[in-house]
Amino acid sequence: MVMARPAEITLDFSTYNPVGLDLKEKGFLERDIEKDGIRVNWVQTSGLTMLLCR
Repeated sequence: MVMARPAEITLDFSTYNPVGLDLKEKGFLERDIEKDGIRVNWVQTSGLTMLLCR
């Protein structure tokens, strides 16, 4: 079975994760997949600590 390409993907980032911040701030992922017509939607997450404190 062939799956269709998504028009957009949603990824999360947080201020405590340097890998996610680099991907978002430097646009590495966007440059790589924009040729396929896929947009990236970034959503900031608070992290596990904030979730556990609720």
